[in-house]
Formats: sequence, C-alpha cells, structure tokens
Amino acid sequence: MTLAHRLTASLGGLALALGGLFIIAPAAHADAAGCEQYVKSNSQNFSDPDDVESACTQGANGKYGLCLNLMEQAADVEYDVAARACQIARRH
Repeated sequence: MTLAHRLTASLGGLALALGGLFIIAPAAHADAAGCEQYVKSNSQNFSDPDDVESACTQGANGKYGLCLNLMEQAADVEYDVAARACQIARRH
C-alpha cells in the first residue's frame, strides 16, 4: 500500500469517526429556559412566573400534557402560547 493510499484511508476513517460523534451527540435544545422566555415574550396575561417555570420544567421532562395544563390553569397562559411553549420545552 502506498503512502497516498494509507493517508487517504486514514483521513477517511478519521472523517467517519468524527462524523459519528456528531450523529451521537445530543442536539441542542431550548428546554425550560426557552419555554419561559417564549411565554414572557408572547403571552398577554400570564399571572405567575413561578407557575410558568414549573410548567416549563414539566415540559422539559417530557410531560407535555402536564405542562400545557399548568400553563393554562395555574399561569393563565393563552392556549396557543402555552402549546408552543410546551413544544419548545420538550425539544431535546
């Protein structure tokens, strides 16, 4: 095997290995902080930031229904804003 073939094979293997790291690495996500920011920026009448934080935390933990319920019931967030915020929270 010539030096050129070895170098090509080595670089190809390195590229595949690094590409695999990008595939395996978790995607960046907005999580609870992005959810809270969305509500604060888009809701006309949310009542309690602590309730919003609690709802977003539930959404980030995969509990979309609970997030939505807390947003609407406890924090008085409009449905469309609550639904979008809880979607943002559950992105991981």
